[in-house]
Amino acid sequence: MCGIIGLVGSFNHYDVLLKGLKRLEYRGYDSSGIGYLNKDGIVINKYPESVDTLFKEVKKFTAYCSIGHTRWATHGKVSYKNTHPFISKNGLFCLVHNGTINNFLTLKEELISNGYIMNGDTDSEVLVNYLEYLFLNNHNILLSLKLLDSKLDGSYSLVIISKNEEALYFLKNQTSLLLIEKEEGYVLTSDVYSLDDKEINYYEFEDHQYGKIDNNVEIYKNDIKISHNFKRLIKDDVNINSCSCYLEKELFECPALIEKEIQYYSKSESIPQNVINELNSKRKIYVIGCGTSFHAGLIFKEIVDKEVEVILASEFIYQNKSLNENDGYIFISQSGETLDVIRSIEKVKNAFFISITNNKDSTISRKSKYHFDIMVQKEISVASTKAYFGEVVFLYILAKRMNDENYKEIFDLPFRMNQIKSNIKEIETLAYQVKEYKNLLFLGKGIDYLSCLECSLKLKEITYIHSEAIYLGELKHGPLALINKDFPSIILITNDELKEIGEISINEIKSRDGKVFIKQFDSSYKLSFLLQVYYYDFLAFLVAKNLGVNIDKPRNLAKSVTVE
Repeated sequence: MCGIIGLVGSFNHYDVLLKGLKRLEYRGYDSSGIGYLNKDGIVINKYPESVDTLFKEVKKFTAYCSIGHTRWATHGKVSYKNTHPFISKNGLFCLVHNGTINNFLTLKEELISNGYIMNGDTDSEVLVNYLEYLFLNNHNILLSLKLLDSKLDGSYSLVIISKNEEALYFLKNQTSLLLIEKEEGYVLTSDVYSLDDKEINYYEFEDHQYGKIDNNVEIYKNDIKISHNFKRLIKDDVNINSCSCYLEKELFECPALIEKEIQYYSKSESIPQNVINELNSKRKIYVIGCGTSFHAGLIFKEIVDKEVEVILASEFIYQNKSLNENDGYIFISQSGETLDVIRSIEKVKNAFFISITNNKDSTISRKSKYHFDIMVQKEISVASTKAYFGEVVFLYILAKRMNDENYKEIFDLPFRMNQIKSNIKEIETLAYQVKEYKNLLFLGKGIDYLSCLECSLKLKEITYIHSEAIYLGELKHGPLALINKDFPSIILITNDELKEIGEISINEIKSRDGKVFIKQFDSSYKLSFLLQVYYYDFLAFLVAKNLGVNIDKPRNLAKSVTVE
């Protein structure tokens, strides 16, 4: 996954480019680089390090056009030779790329047989050289982009500088690429948040579109020139204010945002009755998502009175079984740009489906006739927290509407979350104990086990402590072998009927010198399973803070998973 930005026009290229890359760093931060065209030709600066290094090392410059990139490695290790941008063999093109090319080795072999030498391991280096290879045969950049598009198997957003033109070229398929209109010129970017403007005019390119941007906008698809209309977007405020990191900010603001979401979706017209009727009429509902969104989908399955199957998007796209025309689908993605979910939608695009995202202007929302925004504002920290609660709140209301049941208990959720937030000293005490361990189990039954999945994911994601979620009843069927004084367990029980079973497991653990942590929640409150996740999200944050790790940017991870 990567963040890309390109500028053409009378910008202060140094300031806008580098600040834009800093804002895009959540999409990739293994390495970073810039390229620009000025009177001396194409200049590049790149480092297998963070954008902070660019700020320190790159001197101020002027440019006609410029491109920048933050990388999360997919092909080849983090090194200078694998860092973007890449310049072609003869220096005609400089390119940045977001996505993955499945057939790049075949293209690489063709280039090598024609005298090209590759210095690194990336598919992106192959792309810039293959573009040049095509151009040298026809001397037309737009035609070369069209031919390149026909050759590629995979996902790609390309922003390109040509040595001989004060312009940016582009090619897009599957991964997001937007054009932003500014007084100074135009911006090409993978994310509207690369600019700090509160309001922007933007156009999102469709798959297999390519073109040229200078003083004018030229967009093509299959040789046909495409007209474009800019949309207006007013962005959420994502200032960190007094918090130590974005994760802390996002946890603290969660109750207020969830309250607004509840108020909105409690209005019957906000989830149209025909959507409820359509979902209820289906033989079966498939809920498809990844990671945290997958966990939210499991909660929906637990609550709704309907046959539901929850599938990881990365598995669904490769399932060969035939689709039933009487089935419905729910797609969940916090970013709205998750590639596996987008590909899953394309697989069932003629069926009835709804989508749920935290980005009403995303690719997934645009592909959906019925899209529902969870309304929790921009999430910057890689570990998703408030988006999980936003997804579960919407799915809970949806399930209750489908069941024709009252859901008045949800109106008390923000108040109860605020109670946890105000009692953070208790969680800090637990955090000081947990940080001393290298491994940990989360144990639960029923819906509590589903909470364990999310709690465990957050702990391992943010702190690097190895953590697993286990069904309480499965403890003695294998996992008990792990238990000793250095391998503690956190037990989640919100159902009074299961407390006796829990006590048995606690005694089994303690008799083997295992440490047990347990927090009591109000078992009479139907949504205590969700309060547990909020509590242990704070625990993960505080453990990570004690350990001194980079909380917002966990190693090896990126926020928006736009590659397979």
